[in-house]
Amino acid sequence: MREKDITSDKAQHTTSKPKSGQWNYEKFNKWAGGIQSCFAILGMVLAGVWTLIKYDKLLEAKIAAAQAEKIEYETVAAKRNAVPSRVVNIDLIAQKLELSQGDDRWIVVELTIKNTGNEPFSLDLSKYEFYIAKVLSIDCEGIVKYDCRINLKFGYPDKTLDWFMLRPGAEGDRYSAIQKVSSPGLYIARFSVAVPDSKIAKDHEYNAQTFFLVN
Repeated sequence: MREKDITSDKAQHTTSKPKSGQWNYEKFNKWAGGIQSCFAILGMVLAGVWTLIKYDKLLEAKIAAAQAEKIEYETVAAKRNAVPSRVVNIDLIAQKLELSQGDDRWIVVELTIKNTGNEPFSLDLSKYEFYIAKVLSIDCEGIVKYDCRINLKFGYPDKTLDWFMLRPGAEGDRYSAIQKVSSPGLYIARFSVAVPDSKIAKDHEYNAQTFFLVN
């Protein structure tokens, strides 16, 4: 009985060793898992690098497109500025003076003329019209009938204007005229001047007009 007990105790304290094939399989699994993790990390890094490269290329393409558009705009602008051009903007304002009393009705007409082209030139005032006229009627087709024209003179008692000198980029020269009218109603104010270019038809003109009410 004693020998059996000793044998039993040895059996209890003896640790079984893993088989050689099983140990190699577990080691391989750990090694393969580590390799797989490394490949996953490497894949994420490469994906990030590729995304960054694509974004950088897209940004470069946008910058290049913007630069090309700017160059094209500057080229067109340079070509346009190289060709002499005459562009005139005319603004006309007419109104009754608030100080008018009784039967006297004084009208002031203000003319602003500006050269927005790139070539200086002058306008000959011997070939211009500047007047107001009372509207008599407007038919169903929109045809307007006017009373007699009242020619306007620029308000410079000490001199006569013979021409307008228009320089490109200037703020615009302002001229005014004053005139008394005898009756209330709807009026038109109009200014026109011939274009100083023999290559253009004789009836071509710069002009502006406006309607205003006199009480």
